[in-house]
Amino acid sequence: MGGEEAEEWRPVKGFEGFYEISNLGNLRSLDRVVQVGKGKRLIKGKPLVRSSCSNGYKFHHISGNGVKKNALIHRLVAEAFIPNPYNLPEVNHIDEDRTNNRVDNLEWVTRSQNLNHGNYQIRKALSQGKPVIATFNGCEVARFGTEGIAARMVGGSQGGISLALRGEIKEYKGFGWEYADERTPAD
Repeated sequence: MGGEEAEEWRPVKGFEGFYEISNLGNLRSLDRVVQVGKGKRLIKGKPLVRSSCSNGYKFHHISGNGVKKNALIHRLVAEAFIPNPYNLPEVNHIDEDRTNNRVDNLEWVTRSQNLNHGNYQIRKALSQGKPVIATFNGCEVARFGTEGIAARMVGGSQGGISLALRGEIKEYKGFGWEYADERTPAD
């Protein structure tokens, strides 16, 4: 069978009889009969194409029993397939790929666990910081994405590096410090 996982379908919580979600992250509507005037009409179920949020998560607009909502696919999978005995509030993508909504890639976590998972803190720091360069005798010896990353790598504090960057001290941890954008690659 080539190791392919069998697709298992379960009802979407709160939308039983309207939608099912699979362990592979697929969503489908179900056949149902609706009242139209004095008659009835069959609405055929079908696989639903997921949309993407601007933050990369997959979702679909679902409705039934008078309720409408934009449902995040990873959350639907977790609610249907992963026990949550501690009532944890968030679902984490283990491999950090927000489009991989397979049940084996999801887990219930606290907010803190979700924020501290994988490379989130590094990505956040890189998006908010300026690259810095450590120098020795005026020559570049290392380049870091942010002051915080540099501090961890040299066993120091971000505050110490900041003092050197502002010129308040000459060196910190045996290195001179400057912002990477102040130096051209040929320096």
